[in-house]
Amino acid sequence: MHAGNLETSKMLQAIHGVLLDYQPHSTKEIADKTGCVSVGTRISELRVNNLNIKCAYKGKTENGNKVFQYQLLPF
Repeated sequence: MHAGNLETSKMLQAIHGVLLDYQPHSTKEIADKTGCVSVGTRISELRVNNLNIKCAYKGKTENGNKVFQYQLLPF
């Protein structure tokens, strides 16, 4: 996988900014705040950039979509 660089990618920086409060954020919340349409992929790229990000499955919406939350953890 060729991952984006946190230092140069505006989208990775935007998602990192959302996660910097160390609180859990849903995929939808991150997408709404950043305009990102592929949050899971970008989270993977942030992990390649040595960020410790937890993913938790929270169930499904009424229409069956899976709900995930992401949380930046301190090292």
